[in-house]
Amino acid sequence: MRRHTQIAARLGLGVSMLFGLGGARQPETPGETDGSSTKSPAETRSKDALTKEFAERLAALDAKMAKIADLRADFEQTKQTAMLKKPLVSSGSLVCKGEAVLWRTVSPRKSDMLVKDAKVTVYYPQDKLAEEYPMGSRFRDAAGGPLPRLSKLTENFDFTEIDAKEFGEESGSEGHRIAVKLTPKTDELKKHVESVRVLIDERVPCADRIVITDPEGERTQIRFTAVRINTGVKDSELELKMPKDTKISTPTQSPK
Repeated sequence: MRRHTQIAARLGLGVSMLFGLGGARQPETPGETDGSSTKSPAETRSKDALTKEFAERLAALDAKMAKIADLRADFEQTKQTAMLKKPLVSSGSLVCKGEAVLWRTVSPRKSDMLVKDAKVTVYYPQDKLAEEYPMGSRFRDAAGGPLPRLSKLTENFDFTEIDAKEFGEESGSEGHRIAVKLTPKTDELKKHVESVRVLIDERVPCADRIVITDPEGERTQIRFTAVRINTGVKDSELELKMPKDTKISTPTQSPK
């Protein structure tokens, strides 16, 4: 698996871990559809218009998320690719606060990925190697945090309501789940992500599952469990502890 694809997938997860940490703005209520669509209710609705009910649910989620200061969770990532018969499965934990997030993968191979200060740093302790990738402002707003504001997401993604049944869950309010598809608008984001499908637990509120499809058709699903919010994450928890002899490289430079 290419490392840059794995990084793009993890950043895509960031699109929706929480749609708006730390004072996310409530979205304006979009106009309703004109009713001319011939698609069934289970199919996706117009990219350019959300139903009033769906917009109200997003606004309610946004209000809850504005009260979240930090988050901890465990994750399991499953990547399906045409080149492999069996999916690639990795697992670990993450911690995030503000616009910073640290992913710690423990299986099948240890690695840390820190998204902070407009860059991504991936650390491989067994190799004593770290790779740094810069993040443009548009990509940072859309993916970084991983808790961007709804107002930022709508600048870079089209929102489409989808049925929670696509994730094997109950649809509607009884299931306490809301499902949405994000399609990137910018050319830069389209290089890494074709679409992101998100299932959100409205009671937490946090993403339960994220399915990311890249431009080559490969799919990555990330499932979050043991979610804890507002536990008092310290800034020191969002730092990489690397030995002094760790080699640091960038995509365009030799290790230094």
